[in-house]
Amino acid sequence: MRTVTEGVRPTVPPTAYATTRPVALFRFAITASGRGWRLTVGALGFAGHQLGEVMVPVAVGLVIDRAIAPGNSRELLSTVLLLAAVFVLLIASWQTADRMITRVHARGEHALRQWTVASVLRGTRVRRAPGEVLTISSADAAQVAGFSWVVGEQAGAVAALVAAGVVLASISWSLVGGVLLCTVLQIVLVHRMSGRLRRRSYEAQVQAARIDALGTDFALGLRALEALGATEEANARYRAESAIAARAAYRADRANTALSTVNSLASGLAFAGIAAIAGTLALHQDISIGAFIIGVGLAQAVRRPLQAIGYLPGSVAAKHGSARRVGELLDQSSDSAQPESTALPARTAPPSSTVRPVAATPEGHPTVHLAWGGLDLPIVPGLVVGIHTDDAAATDLADLLGARRPPLSGELVIDGTDAVALASADLRQIVFAPPHNSAVFSGTLRDNLAGDGQRPITDGDPVIAASGLDEVAARLPGGLDESAGESGGRLSGGQRQRVLLARALRTPHPVVVLHNPTTAIDPVTETRIARTSVAHLRSEGRTVVLITASPLLLSSCDEVHVVAPDGPRGPHR
Repeated sequence: MRTVTEGVRPTVPPTAYATTRPVALFRFAITASGRGWRLTVGALGFAGHQLGEVMVPVAVGLVIDRAIAPGNSRELLSTVLLLAAVFVLLIASWQTADRMITRVHARGEHALRQWTVASVLRGTRVRRAPGEVLTISSADAAQVAGFSWVVGEQAGAVAALVAAGVVLASISWSLVGGVLLCTVLQIVLVHRMSGRLRRRSYEAQVQAARIDALGTDFALGLRALEALGATEEANARYRAESAIAARAAYRADRANTALSTVNSLASGLAFAGIAAIAGTLALHQDISIGAFIIGVGLAQAVRRPLQAIGYLPGSVAAKHGSARRVGELLDQSSDSAQPESTALPARTAPPSSTVRPVAATPEGHPTVHLAWGGLDLPIVPGLVVGIHTDDAAATDLADLLGARRPPLSGELVIDGTDAVALASADLRQIVFAPPHNSAVFSGTLRDNLAGDGQRPITDGDPVIAASGLDEVAARLPGGLDESAGESGGRLSGGQRQRVLLARALRTPHPVVVLHNPTTAIDPVTETRIARTSVAHLRSEGRTVVLITASPLLLSSCDEVHVVAPDGPRGPHR
């Protein structure tokens, strides 16, 4: 049997890399689908809030110079009203900004999570552990979408510094020079320190994802580990990986602490310098007492904006690392650029394909031509075809038909269109080929049989009896409404397989691929299921590919092909 996993690696669409770079992912998370205008309103709200913070010492200084010092009660009333208006602006701007940016963050995170999960479901060129996928699609997606808070905070910081500069310029240009000098020095200093933080943050996130993936895998395989007596080895490996992750996190935290310390020191020195300049001017009576209070108040008011600008490299470093990890996952997907649907047969097979196209049948059922494992097999619509091969080859064939690995040119042809020219989503609309160990979801058995757009299944549905699930439901107190437990943990192996078989029988796909569907079922039940499930699919005119070594299942097929190392044999009828 020839090796089917070798060959030219299919190229990712040119737009994929452009849409999965960190900057493009940030833009998608915070501006796509109408999030851009909310981000703008939120940024303006934070800017308004910081303007209010700047105006508070200004209003206090005006109260002293115009009302308290000359004893003018009318000016006192007007300046107090001005101070009240400033606080109204400050509070309203903050609430508006917080609400808008929170919505942008939540919706951007949701959109990224949907994109990453959809990419994984469409198939990736590199297999990742479930825990790692979970970390990327949750924690990393949240970090990327959190860039919206960075934009809002920086907008507020810039607005505060500009407003403070304008006010200080009206008092003394030396105060403006002090603010500008401190700002430039702080930005240069933290920028030089941010490179190491960015590298260490990415390393820490990678190690954190590894330990999450390892923990998830061990939790899912705990029974198998206990049966093999490998729990001690698993514990030792987990402790070793945890120590590596802890060291990476410690290095990242140490770099972040150093950056924070320098940033706080720089902003504190800036505050002291501006206050010293204002005090000197007031001492020489170059400015009034109110102007001195404004200068000192503004020095305090710009501390947080200066710190926000100083923390910018650290914030971007953490989010940039998460964006890289999300982008790597999307780049490894066969459809990472979210390609538009390819309608059959809009695209034709590449010129290199030597497979002869086969026309669709008048009934509209698609024809399938399989050139795999030495087979040159046209599958007639409505036929039940059995393929007997070893476990590794069976998994490879199921992955090919289920679009979980990229096809080679001419390896799979649907209605005369090479699968190489089809998007994975289009192939999955025609062929239903779930993995052998498909997921059973938390919830009831009935919930597990509800596909997209399908009506809830009834107890008398023919699929229940055809899959043998009626016997399972009869033994459970709640019948089909009985909980399957987390990941189907309350079901035995045979019960899980009957749930998965019922799900396959209920799908509307014209081609159904079953990969070892009864390995955990006893022979008596398997005999019945082999007869009823195949009869159900045959009655609907659907094409069935049974990848199995079970004689009972193969005996129900219209023809059987054996793929062995010395070449294929068959068909056997």
